[in-house]
Amino acid sequence: MYSLNYHIVPVVVLTWFLSPIFSKKQTTRIRQICFTMLFFASVVSCYLLFVFVSAIEVLPEYVSFPMLVISVVLVRISCYNSEKKISKKKFVSLLAFVLLMSSFLPHIATFTCYNTVKLQATSLDSPSERAIYVSDTIRATTTFNFPLFDFFRSRKDFWKFLLIGVGACGEVATATANILEGLGFEARKVSFPGEDHAFVEVRIDNRWMVLDPGYYYSEILTREQRAERRIQDVGSVSYVVVCNGDSFVELTQQYVSTDTIVILITRNGEPLSDVQVVLKHRFGSLITQLPCDGCQFHTDVNGTVTLHMGNVHYINEFKGSEEYYWIYVEDQNTGYNVTSTGTGQAHFVEIDLG
Repeated sequence: MYSLNYHIVPVVVLTWFLSPIFSKKQTTRIRQICFTMLFFASVVSCYLLFVFVSAIEVLPEYVSFPMLVISVVLVRISCYNSEKKISKKKFVSLLAFVLLMSSFLPHIATFTCYNTVKLQATSLDSPSERAIYVSDTIRATTTFNFPLFDFFRSRKDFWKFLLIGVGACGEVATATANILEGLGFEARKVSFPGEDHAFVEVRIDNRWMVLDPGYYYSEILTREQRAERRIQDVGSVSYVVVCNGDSFVELTQQYVSTDTIVILITRNGEPLSDVQVVLKHRFGSLITQLPCDGCQFHTDVNGTVTLHMGNVHYINEFKGSEEYYWIYVEDQNTGYNVTSTGTGQAHFVEIDLG
């Protein structure tokens, strides 16, 4: 739908705008047939648009169909008398109008849709119903990412996701949290960085609950329930975190039982403070990082980093994943690694940089 809106339709429109300028009389009948077909398509598109507006269910189509309808109608009107060349002034005016519509209409339509979803949610009785409605709507309107669509992924750009609707768990969690916040909820994106998954925490009745639009329809889970299901799927939840730009909040102990990991960084036996430390390992085909992408641990005045880690053990197709984390200091692999049993043990690692 994104390609249709931003590439195919404008190219078709511009092609048919240009054709009358260089037209010859013998091509008139062919063009008239094409214009008639396009006009028929616009009528069908209007009907489909009405269906989608009535359903208030699918966001991406709100973006594409208005552009399709308006573009086709403009082509039909501007080129109706195809035996004559259109004037340069008329051509420039129509071209400018279509380009403006191509630029602004998707944003206007998406903004309208976003607020319509919020309005629908506020009409529901309970906070739980409103939260579930938002989660289900985002899931239903998402084209989940696969390699063909990777170019269109919005990553952390909320507005781009609303425009395009292509993403994976990260985009879905970001969008859900943003809309919930717009409804007055306290909500945040949470991730299992070591196991490459993101979801949403929302505060309902003064308790943090979990929505996971990427996996579950119409269901609110406790933290413990979400951890149990992830463990059933892959075998482990090694770390849980909320990332806020370059800062983060560790939540692992709120989800699973943990071990305590203490890493001491020294140089010639002297503790080093404010040193950047990250932990990396291979999960499936990916290299994942703790605490999360864009964030690092920093040693304290005693040269230590302390974190809490769940059991690191994988099953099924993830069985070949590394069941330990390599320790990187200032972006360099130290050659040391650490793991966890999730049984309350303490692990101490001293790394002297020499």
